[in-house]
Amino acid sequence: MGQEVEVAYPFHPLFQRPAIVVADQLHNGSRHLTLRSGEGPSFLVPAWMIDPKAASVKIVDTPCISIARLLDLRAFLDSGLAFHLGEQLPEGGFEPRRESWRPFCLTQATIAISFSCS
Repeated sequence: MGQEVEVAYPFHPLFQRPAIVVADQLHNGSRHLTLRSGEGPSFLVPAWMIDPKAASVKIVDTPCISIARLLDLRAFLDSGLAFHLGEQLPEGGFEPRRESWRPFCLTQATIAISFSCS
C-alpha cells in the first residue's frame, strides 16, 4: 500500500494517470486495488488494470466473439439475475428461446444481448 501505480486499461477514468494504492483486497474472488488520484474520488479497480498488457485492449469494427460464447454469457447473466431474485434456473440450465432474447435489469445496468443471423 502507498505504492504509486498507473492504470494501463485505456477505458478507465484514471488511464495513464498516477494513482496511489490505498487498499489491496479480494473482491468477488479476484484481487482489486483501491486507487486515489489527487483530491478526486477513490476507485476500486481489478488489479489486472494496472498490468501493462491491459493497454492492448482495443475496440474493433467487427466483433470476434462466437455465438456460443454469447450464449454462455447469457446463461451466466441469467444465473446471476435468478440468484439476485431468489429464483432457480430450470433443470439443465439456460435454454435459448427466441422470446428470451430481451433486455433485463441487473443492479443499475440494463444489459441487452442481441444478434442477427443470416
